Amino acid sequence: MDLRLCADTQSNAQCRAVWAEVTGRSPRRFPMPLWLFERFVGQDLSRMWRWLRDANLAGDAGPTREILPTAMTVRQWLLRQHSAG
Repeated sequence: MDLRLCADTQSNAQCRAVWAEVTGRSPRRFPMPLWLFERFVGQDLSRMWRWLRDANLAGDAGPTREILPTAMTVRQWLLRQHSAG
């Protein structure tokens, strides 16, 4: 069976905005030249980030919630992480 599962789909900009709302500050950044980043993690991760920046990730969380009703949104997960820290 082929299942398309997602709990939440947010762009990087939306995730940064949620982070700022929940934590009260912008996400930390560590500027690094691409060649150095790829030296540490390889090229796949930078390809993924470029794709995520431009991709339309609209998804239906309904099937996921049928299987796992406790699946969290980005905001819910971040609120849990922030309150635990």
